[in-house]
Amino acid sequence: MFFTSSGPLRGFKRCLFEGGIRTQFAVSWPGTVPANSVSGRPIAFWDVLPTFAELAGVPAASLPAGIDGVSFAQELLGGAPPEAKPLYWEFCTGVHADGVKGGKGWGQAVRSGDMKIVRFFEADPFALYNLTADIGETTDLAAQQPDVVKRLAAVAAAAHVEDPNFPSGDAACSSS
Repeated sequence: MFFTSSGPLRGFKRCLFEGGIRTQFAVSWPGTVPANSVSGRPIAFWDVLPTFAELAGVPAASLPAGIDGVSFAQELLGGAPPEAKPLYWEFCTGVHADGVKGGKGWGQAVRSGDMKIVRFFEADPFALYNLTADIGETTDLAAQQPDVVKRLAAVAAAAHVEDPNFPSGDAACSSS
């Protein structure tokens, strides 16, 4: 029961559904970060480095070139949030959520605003979910909104980088 306690979220840790990738992020910095402030804008772990670097006064130019993260330091300090970028995840899908058939390869997910596409295996089409209306990712909207799927699939294609150390279809990602 403990390991399936994601509430209304589908999936589990290291799964591409919200139950595997969504968690809250809390900050406490009395006198600097306004108390009881809340943001609904999604961030990802890769946004932490540029945020902490900015808060520490490290020039953005000294960070590694091409990092995916976006600093949300100004939002923490009570300012405007940065322009939201789509968030991209890619996992070896040898382990997958209940109800997802077996396969092999690397699964992908892209979130942009309220919309999110997910596929667990490269050969599968993307499913589309509106996370505001359907936080449990139960209703696939791909057939009704193919333009959104196409736009987000292009983000996934651009974000994917083939790596000889982790090839697509690797046996380590096999599942039956």
